Amino acid sequence: MTQTTASAPAARTTSAWRRMWLWAAAHAVDDLYQGLVPACVPYFVLDRHYGYVAASGLTMAAALGSSVPQPFIGLAVDRFRLGWPAAAGVALAGLGLGLSGLVEPYPAVWALILLSGLGVAMFHPAAGKGARDTAGDSATAMSIFAAGGSVGFFLAPVLATPALIVMGVGATAVPAEPAGHRGRCHARARRERRRARLAGARRHGGGVRPAGRLHRPLPGADRGGGAGSAPPPQVIM
Repeated sequence: MTQTTASAPAARTTSAWRRMWLWAAAHAVDDLYQGLVPACVPYFVLDRHYGYVAASGLTMAAALGSSVPQPFIGLAVDRFRLGWPAAAGVALAGLGLGLSGLVEPYPAVWALILLSGLGVAMFHPAAGKGARDTAGDSATAMSIFAAGGSVGFFLAPVLATPALIVMGVGATAVPAEPAGHRGRCHARARRERRRARLAGARRHGGGVRPAGRLHRPLPGADRGGGAGSAPPPQVIM
């Protein structure tokens, strides 16, 4: 009994780190599509013969879609406690960019890249909230989440350029699958956490307990310490 009780916190901490790496991977995939836009613009110029204004308009569409709506999405996430925009945002970012190289009219290309930017905007507020809830007050864990986005943005031209050289702008469809896969993973993980939370509520006879939220810092967090400090709160699964 003592061994089982002692191993439970370690198992919960391991699960929390696993969720943090999942959030970091999702952040990498989401920001991959943001980084793909400037990587694809020269190939739109070569294949579609866009001028300077049209080419810069594509980067403007991506920046506009990913920035302006984001505060309003964050407000909705806080107000209505939404979690689904993280999964939906990754999928939308990949879908919009993936289709942009398959259509011919410039307004359609512009609108699809704007839609991809909107997906990026949808992801960040909900994902940031979920990652922060999982990380507790661990700066290490949040650094992993933040680094995931930087890695995705950096890898975008490295991964896309060979395909763009061979296939032209039609290669934008190639990286669309990771978004769909990551979106499905997050949706499945949300369903599993919801079922676990409801099962825990039934076992404990009533109130629904918060699922997957770390109130104790992950290993590596700065706990402040001190003789008079209060003991850290416990992990609530």
